[in-house]
Amino acid sequence: MSTGTPAPYASGHPSEPLLDPEVGLPPHPAAAHSLPECVQAVLLGSALGDAVAEAGADALDGSGATDTSAGPPLALSGTTQLVLYTLDGLLEAVEWANVGQPADETACLWLAYLRWLRTQDHPWPDNAPSPLPRWIDAEAALAVTRRPDAQTLAALSTGAMGEVERPVVPGAMGPGAMSRSVAFGLLPVGWKSLTTLTVNGAAITHGHPEAQVAAVAYALSIQATVNAAQRAITEPVRAGVQAALEVLPTVTRPGEHTIAALRTALDTSDGAVSPEQLLERLGTDQHEAPEALAAGVWAALVAERNGGEADRMDHALHSGAKVAVENPHAVGSVAGALTGAGLPDPGVSTRWARALHGGSAVQAAGRRWCDELGWNVSS
Repeated sequence: MSTGTPAPYASGHPSEPLLDPEVGLPPHPAAAHSLPECVQAVLLGSALGDAVAEAGADALDGSGATDTSAGPPLALSGTTQLVLYTLDGLLEAVEWANVGQPADETACLWLAYLRWLRTQDHPWPDNAPSPLPRWIDAEAALAVTRRPDAQTLAALSTGAMGEVERPVVPGAMGPGAMSRSVAFGLLPVGWKSLTTLTVNGAAITHGHPEAQVAAVAYALSIQATVNAAQRAITEPVRAGVQAALEVLPTVTRPGEHTIAALRTALDTSDGAVSPEQLLERLGTDQHEAPEALAAGVWAALVAERNGGEADRMDHALHSGAKVAVENPHAVGSVAGALTGAGLPDPGVSTRWARALHGGSAVQAAGRRWCDELGWNVSS
């Protein structure tokens, strides 16, 4: 993995693509937000969306999910655990690259997922390797069993690493691989490399092509939304999702289902379509990754158009709860991450962290990521 400083990118010109085939998250001299601010906002937004889903509808009553005076901190589920373990697996590959030692990113991810499996109340596969512990394994808030993704557990329980051509659970199309793939959107690589890395990472546990393409769509949307927010583009989430849709047809895996679902989310997010009408058009089978992704995207788009900066996250999570029929954790996580990507305000992110039991672990993961990539220039 190449982690060197990206090539200069002329900032702010409307003709510039939000997704470049070779360069990801390029520095912008006049950026509205720093990359560390963006990383923290994405990770904390994702975690908050997951935690609100874990707490249930009551977490959205009264003052809102991001008001820490409203009640005790919100607990994280397996969705956020796997987001952070994905980031740490990628971080290990970056660490090896930075000392001149190439590493297999997919193998690093698989070992990270096995380390996560070790924290769960689940039998250990006899034929699996025993990976060495890392810092994240000592985070008590993450080492709990709280609604782990069933298809991920099934795949890891085989003790084998799933691959695109050799899937361990060929029909797995649930949202587990998609929801953890937010981490790939924070890589400093262009969409060509990002697509390959994300497909391979998703295939470790989810063998269906649509699950893999949905993961790519999510990662691309995150990267493009961060780039749009840095350029102070109006409605950065909408711009980011549109940019992802332009790239998705180039993915070699079949993804027509995912592309159609995302287009439905974009076309129905102007406020003229109710949550009930969205579900009629999208379908309610959020056991599948494309529908869960599209529902979360729709919620973030509606909040971006109708919510002010102060209440946009609450608006996104409210909207997500209305359309999260089957997989509220995945839908909430997507809605929160995209909203955070479009609104990377450090003061707001700090408030989100205080609302979470485990918020410090999320922040630590983001800091380590930015430190290794040389983005925390002031530290």
